[in-house]
Amino acid sequence: MTDADQPRQGPAGVLVSPPTAAEWQTFLNDLRHALTIENNETSNTSVSEEQRNQLSALQAVLAVLTLLETRQAAISHGLHLPLLRLSVALYDVMHGRQASLFRPTNRKQTRPEKAYGEALLIAHAALAAENLIEAGSSKDDACGKVARVIRSAKLPLPAGVSASLKSTIARWRDGLREGQGGRASPAALAIWEEYRRGESLSLMLPAVERAQIHLRLLQRGDAFHYR
Repeated sequence: MTDADQPRQGPAGVLVSPPTAAEWQTFLNDLRHALTIENNETSNTSVSEEQRNQLSALQAVLAVLTLLETRQAAISHGLHLPLLRLSVALYDVMHGRQASLFRPTNRKQTRPEKAYGEALLIAHAALAAENLIEAGSSKDDACGKVARVIRSAKLPLPAGVSASLKSTIARWRDGLREGQGGRASPAALAIWEEYRRGESLSLMLPAVERAQIHLRLLQRGDAFHYR
């Protein structure tokens, strides 16, 4: 085994093995396909330049995501999730929907780091509970497990959280499931919806594995320790 074949330590200390020659070749072929679309070298001449640019960008992101999804260690620690959100946002733009990821930021908003950190916490806690329930856990057990992870990680909680974090997580999940016009904040709802759509477009991992991804993110807690 050469040095190039040795597992490399990536973000959050995750050991990720390098791609095989076949996986690397597939990745390059996927990028070439994206470039072919960008340069209008396909047989489909009915699409506009704007549509070609959007499709090319999406194909390039999916090429990287597909390569990353061959590394089980990366997937199990959620390292693919930012690209998954980006691919969903590009897909929404292509279909005429406004993607929250590309929405301009209100720079006059006070403490945006805190607002976004709270939205991330609410969304990932609810996503973990949702996937645990889909995997067969009761609502009470699922929310209790997520609450224990959050408490163990000593994550800062939004104002107004009741003494029962388990009940609060259940309310977060219920509010997000209500969708637009429900009790959830728009920021948390946007994150929830992007991940739920992204999970359907990804590797179709079992629900229990999807739940573990969100639980590991909560355990690491990097994004949730807002100022």
